Amino acid sequence: MIISAPTALYKSILPKSESDPSNVTFTVSSNDPPRSSQNSQIISSVEELRQLPERVVSQDDREKTYGTYVFSVAAGSQTQVGLGTKSFEVGQILEFEEEIPGTVTPLEVPEEVDIQHNTNLLDYQMLGLTQAETNLLIKDAKNDFNKILDELNLTMTNVNNYQIKVQDNQKEINETRKAKDAAKVVLEYSGSTAAGEIYDKLVIREAELLRQRQIIIDELNALNSTAKDLYNKTLELQEVVR
Repeated sequence: MIISAPTALYKSILPKSESDPSNVTFTVSSNDPPRSSQNSQIISSVEELRQLPERVVSQDDREKTYGTYVFSVAAGSQTQVGLGTKSFEVGQILEFEEEIPGTVTPLEVPEEVDIQHNTNLLDYQMLGLTQAETNLLIKDAKNDFNKILDELNLTMTNVNNYQIKVQDNQKEINETRKAKDAAKVVLEYSGSTAAGEIYDKLVIREAELLRQRQIIIDELNALNSTAKDLYNKTLELQEVVR
């Protein structure tokens, strides 16, 4: 429900005492709901942009209310927008050169990490652990598990952004090569000095983009490795996090 006005507008139908029904059902009909006769101001849009206050209830206290863990779900987003240029033109002649670009290591992490915690229950007493040791292990494992999930979300977001960077870099290389090939034809056909200068400039630009591509691919591979390591740690901790 999106509340755009103070809930006092519905004060007349809200529970007033403990004996009143605690649940309020909002229905859609042709009749307007009962409203207060008092005038109330609409909440300013500035309040929507105001930073949320700090947590009043800690994560541990929330878990006491909701019980044991059942599922943990994590997924990375994408914060970078890619270029809208085409990679290739319709009917463009593609030449396969000896240049071999760097290889991107496949990401061995699901796009959405879905971990189930209630499939097994360890017998810590059989393992020789006391109740105090068990509680300490579970508490520390939960804290580390939540921190690792946060790191995994951030890493997956960076992975998605770097995948866009790789695509954008390749598009820039393709665009540069199109202009370079056109400048080469002009230079060979008319012998234009300006075309020669443009051609040399585009050759330098192409070499720079190729170096950038390798750097981006190396950074992406490092992020993929980090994401895999974090994901494996969550799988190891799930046996203790309950």
